[in-house]
Amino acid sequence: MQNKDMAYWKLFLLTVFFVYSLQQVDSENQSGRPFEEDPIDTPNEVLGSKFIRDDLLVLVSTLEGNLIAINKRTGTVKWKLEDEPVIKLSKELSKTFNLLPDPKDGSLYMLGNSGAEALTKLPFTIPELVSASPSQSSDGMLYMGKKLDMWFVIDPLTGEKQEVLSFQGLETACPRNKPLGPSIFIGRTEYSLILLDSRTRERHWNVTYFDYTSSALGQQDPQDYDLAHFTTSSTGKILTLDRHSGDLLWQNDFNSPVVGMYSLIHDISNPYDSIGLMPIPFTSLSTDTLQNLASKLTEPSEQERRITGDTKLL
Repeated sequence: MQNKDMAYWKLFLLTVFFVYSLQQVDSENQSGRPFEEDPIDTPNEVLGSKFIRDDLLVLVSTLEGNLIAINKRTGTVKWKLEDEPVIKLSKELSKTFNLLPDPKDGSLYMLGNSGAEALTKLPFTIPELVSASPSQSSDGMLYMGKKLDMWFVIDPLTGEKQEVLSFQGLETACPRNKPLGPSIFIGRTEYSLILLDSRTRERHWNVTYFDYTSSALGQQDPQDYDLAHFTTSSTGKILTLDRHSGDLLWQNDFNSPVVGMYSLIHDISNPYDSIGLMPIPFTSLSTDTLQNLASKLTEPSEQERRITGDTKLL
């Protein structure tokens, strides 16, 4: 009888343990820990849970105002959207008051007479001055600014501008072809800045700066980007390398200096008509340096196609 009782309790304990184990597995399955997680609900390493990045296209912004879509891996141009130049300076620049704008981010440099302080970077940018206007500097200059925003709705397959949304209303392209895929919504801002002398009321300087709106939400670490882009500050030449192997992937010439590079991003909760821009890091070099780099990477020998042996672009 005692043996039967022992056997009964062993069977009972084994049953309880088995049921408990099934509950644990089911609980872990629901939480997603031991199984492959849902890729939609799992936060992306780069952009967070709300965004995913399109790795097919790269958008290149040039000084003359073109936005060029290229294949990320081959450098093949898919389409080109023509617009106004990134920087437009007034012709009435004063000889004693010279400001030089940087088309990449709107930074300002003061051009002096000579010596070590001939070129000085100012502690503010064009967008910052426009945001702070109307304002007055300690030297009696009056700053007046204007900011104008607009949205371009673009077909990602052809680059055709479908619509323009601004304060003036909705402007529709004619004829308007329905895009085959999600439209690209690209925000562009026009910053206009005027500098006046408070004593003479004369206009010393004015500039218009255009900038594409890019998302900083979940922006990836530059070290996590898998390519390395090298451009020149005076021409439109660009070299693209695999960051990990150092291999040259492609090179191109856009006939105008590159001032910005972007990836397309999608809102996964609304992937249709919900694409924005995320900035891509690139490095500007002198023309001679870029040509020297290109010559080293295009040598016929496999070893000479590397920058220095097994060097990686970290």
